[in-house]
Amino acid sequence: MRSLLRFCRPALIGSLCCLWLLPTLADEPEGNAEQPQNAAEKPEASAKDAAKPDAAKQKEMKKPAAESKPAKPDESNESEKAEKSADEKSKKTSDKPAAAKDGKTAEKATAKKASEEAKKPRPVPYTSGINWAEPEKVDPGSEAGAPPSDAIVLFDGSNLDAWDGDTGKWSLQDGYGIAGSMIRTKQPFGDCQLHLEFQCPEEDTGKGQQKGNNGIGLMDAKYEIQVLDSHTNTTYFDGQAAALYKQHPPLVNASRPTGQWQTYDILFTAPRFYDDGSLKRPAYVTVLHNGVVVQLNYELKGTTFFMTPPSYEKHPEKLPLVLMYHGDPVRFRNIWVRDLSGDAGKAQLASDDAEKTAQSMSKPAK
Repeated sequence: MRSLLRFCRPALIGSLCCLWLLPTLADEPEGNAEQPQNAAEKPEASAKDAAKPDAAKQKEMKKPAAESKPAKPDESNESEKAEKSADEKSKKTSDKPAAAKDGKTAEKATAKKASEEAKKPRPVPYTSGINWAEPEKVDPGSEAGAPPSDAIVLFDGSNLDAWDGDTGKWSLQDGYGIAGSMIRTKQPFGDCQLHLEFQCPEEDTGKGQQKGNNGIGLMDAKYEIQVLDSHTNTTYFDGQAAALYKQHPPLVNASRPTGQWQTYDILFTAPRFYDDGSLKRPAYVTVLHNGVVVQLNYELKGTTFFMTPPSYEKHPEKLPLVLMYHGDPVRFRNIWVRDLSGDAGKAQLASDDAEKTAQSMSKPAK
């Protein structure tokens, strides 16, 4: 038995030593190659350790929150700001009476200036001294070319009752008349506004003065405005459409193509004569061809006859209007006239006399 204990004592002491060292070895790092038996247990321990929050890390995470607190302002800066704000308020308060005083001074200066301006004599506006009558109201018509309410309708397509001459040679149809003879108005006119519409027919195949030739004769045809197909038809210029025949060509050729309706709007001021037959004032004419000004207040040199040069011979202030005829089937419609020979004519004469008087007075004395 003693021999057995003697034999087993070293082994028993070694076992007790291993049991004593076992807790110490469990606390050594994973990389310790001397303790391979604990390697399998380390992943489980690591997982448990990862699940538990690290106390040191928690302390570090709390530090920024404490550091993010705003720093206390410098007491000396705050004191300076307070003093500066107090100075500004004091300055503004002290400036208010001065600003109010300046405003009152400015108001007084403005009032004084206005008072001085009111005392100055005001310029008297110019007045003509003429006691004008109120202009009559006129209905201009429902559409362009329609006769105004004060117009005299000479032809509306239904009859030629306002005309003298061989009216039976005219053909009336569809609101227009086809010329077959020269006709003149029963009523005489002097200063006037005349509107008419005409058409040069396509079947007219003539050339020059033989294509759509007619004329508007003012004051019994002493002064003629030419009617002609001049869209592509050439002739002498003071004989084309809208020319003051043999005196003045139109400013532009405003003719429409053959077969289309065209318009003339004529403003005419008749000539005036002295009792001895001499010319007091020439005739003037303005013509709009299809709405385009082609003659502008042109001063007629006299009559517009084909064979003789222009000249003036005393005649009445009013004479009939004439639709000429040169053998071409020109069509007419919507002819109306406004008599302007009343106050308008007298006013023009008075204006002319006043202008001549002013010119004579402006001449230096000899």
